[in-house]
Amino acid sequence: NEIWWAWKDGLGYVAHGSEPAYSGNGTGAAVGDETTASYTEETIVHGGSQSMPLWYDNNKEGYFNYSEAELTLDGAYPSDWTVNDVNTLTLYFRGNSNNAAEQMYVALNGSAVAYHDDPNASQISIWMAWNIKLQAFADQGVDLANVNTIAIGFGDKNNPQAGGSGKMYFDDIRLAATAAPVGPVLLFDEDFESVALGTSLEESAGSEDVWTDTPPEGWIIDESGVPGIGDLATDGMTEWAGWAFTNKDWWTSVAGDQRRSEYTLGQGTVAVADPDEWDDADHPDSAAEGWYKTFLSTPAIDISGCEAGTVQLTFDSSWRPEFDDNYHQTANITASFNGAEPIEVLLWESDSSSPNFKDDNSTNESITIDLENPPWATNVVLTFGLYDAGNDWWWAIDNIKVIGMPK
Repeated sequence: NEIWWAWKDGLGYVAHGSEPAYSGNGTGAAVGDETTASYTEETIVHGGSQSMPLWYDNNKEGYFNYSEAELTLDGAYPSDWTVNDVNTLTLYFRGNSNNAAEQMYVALNGSAVAYHDDPNASQISIWMAWNIKLQAFADQGVDLANVNTIAIGFGDKNNPQAGGSGKMYFDDIRLAATAAPVGPVLLFDEDFESVALGTSLEESAGSEDVWTDTPPEGWIIDESGVPGIGDLATDGMTEWAGWAFTNKDWWTSVAGDQRRSEYTLGQGTVAVADPDEWDDADHPDSAAEGWYKTFLSTPAIDISGCEAGTVQLTFDSSWRPEFDDNYHQTANITASFNGAEPIEVLLWESDSSSPNFKDDNSTNESITIDLENPPWATNVVLTFGLYDAGNDWWWAIDNIKVIGMPK
């Protein structure tokens, strides 16, 4: 069963079995994922193993200026929404900070519409619960004992206006007698897509719009521990002399891949510390001058509105370790609350005998870390470090988020 057979969108589908072809609902919506066996999203999920991706485009030529996917209940799903004292419709959604801000809505029986309170909900890049009181639909004339259709949409259904586009995910749509916890609030979100990339200096010199060592506003790179830093002739491969920001596909290509392409969670511009590539050009002897060491720090992140012990860091990581007599590539993350002494919250080592060993099957992972914010903390600075490295491999990061439960 292909998901667009149930959730009818603007693209429609061809005839299958006894089901005739469907030409689409005329809106800018498209659901599903043709690259997976289930035709759903199988990585970005809230519960279980699948979620529904939904693309919206409210300025698509030849389509209405709103986007909607609709499910007909038709006996396959409950139509009586009054049993067991249910009073709330809950759905979990996740957007992206790069999405166009389009009003999100749910419609029952084609016309009764409830809009999300936040007009920028499509830009929320973590899973959030949306609780809708069923009375909001009853007040618009819906017989809750006979619900025929449910639709999820973006834009103004009743007064369509040309707008923008984006991609959303939906999961765990349910009826309940009590509202679900809304979930954490997003405190910080950085995907590095706003970083202006420039021309490479040494690695495939002259390649345009591919690399920079200038971080986003408020971020700090410490590359003082890279042997030879400050002299283009002796700082190793200049692009990788400390943390840098690069087009992921370019980095993968010029480095000869070597499993960098496995990092599919990282998209567009990513942050990279790559001592393997750095070692491909002249630099002082690391055994004498010190091993490769670099740190990348966030701005101070406001956590003053969060309960103690609830703040978390999430990010997408690509780590490939190496350990030998000379090189002991190590990564860590520290958290400094209100400028206090940094606390180590993550430690990865390349030594397989270490309890902190992070193995070679770590080139494409989503990482979540509890920061254990103390009650008095109002801000935190996070620092990503790569050190004790030489001709090893790399650490790349992307999609850094900090979340926490509100007070």
